[in-house]
Amino acid sequence: MRAARIAHASGPEGESPHSWAMVIDQSKCTGCKYCEYSCQAHNDIHPDIRWNRVLEQKDQGGEPVFISRPCMHCEQPPCKDVCMVGATYQRADGIV
Repeated sequence: MRAARIAHASGPEGESPHSWAMVIDQSKCTGCKYCEYSCQAHNDIHPDIRWNRVLEQKDQGGEPVFISRPCMHCEQPPCKDVCMVGATYQRADGIV
């Protein structure tokens, strides 16, 4: 709650009092990492730094399972625009 108050207090006047989160359908993630690359390019960050990460785990049968962990601080997230399978998307109310 403290961080939300600080973030809201530092925002421009007229800004929404809501802080939205990203929701990703992990079952659709194929591990392409386009979300990682688009985030790096959009934010001009060094290739060794990743705000958005796609992790690969193995399920009980040894099959790969991909877990997308976004940074959750972009209002206009480039990662949602490059997701070919629609795992990351933005609703009409702004929730990504």
